[in-house]
Amino acid sequence: NMQNTNIILTSGWAGAVGYPGYEGLFLMGLDAGMLGQDGAWYPDWETTGIDRLKYYVNKYNGRLYAFYFDEPHWNNISPELFRKITSKLRDTFPGIGVMAIEAFPPLLSDTIPANYYEYVTDLGFDYYFTHYDTNNEAGWDQYNNIHDHLKPFLVGKKLWVIPDGHSPSVEPQYWRWKDAFERYVCFAKDNGAVGMLSFIYKTYPQYIELRDLLHPSGAYFDQEFRTLHLTAGRQARANYTTSSQQDEERMCTM
Repeated sequence: NMQNTNIILTSGWAGAVGYPGYEGLFLMGLDAGMLGQDGAWYPDWETTGIDRLKYYVNKYNGRLYAFYFDEPHWNNISPELFRKITSKLRDTFPGIGVMAIEAFPPLLSDTIPANYYEYVTDLGFDYYFTHYDTNNEAGWDQYNNIHDHLKPFLVGKKLWVIPDGHSPSVEPQYWRWKDAFERYVCFAKDNGAVGMLSFIYKTYPQYIELRDLLHPSGAYFDQEFRTLHLTAGRQARANYTTSSQQDEERMCTM
């Protein structure tokens, strides 16, 4: 239900026209228009590409929160190119942020240069701990370990938290999602995150997906989980607003 979501990620240049009932802010994924075949950026990204971007930015009429990069270091965008692209975006569109959600392996391997995200305004990482670890506590310990590796990059940036979005099987991951989501919510609150970004599209057809739980037509629709998700969405917002202290305390009592 887009009426209960403060930010929506649009793929490429889909634009607000694709969501007529939605009145919030958008993220613009740069997977079209500037990003070409096999992950290589179009040679004209800095000229014609930026002009294409200006055209579509204007169509949003001030509703863009940030440009979105999905796991840039993991997807082999070199430090030189990534800094050049993000610097150009900040200079050209000073009122729009730049968001990067990074994969966890390069963070744990400490292979990312210290200045890689210098021009990024919003930062987070992907690690679905219920997916990767058969033990809930071990998985959560690893999540916090990854966050410790992210901390040096977070100075002067806004933190985003990415809840579990898919599971390769019903057992055991799916049954732990509610507990996992509550942990993410409390983690976001305790660490001053400005928002939570949930991926709900079908990534792997054979997997259990978040929308299978949240949408009434989903095979595993869970009304209680949907309500929990929407309540959290109203608490953690990019404009730093929160709901009542009572709701926060209820959510984070474990």
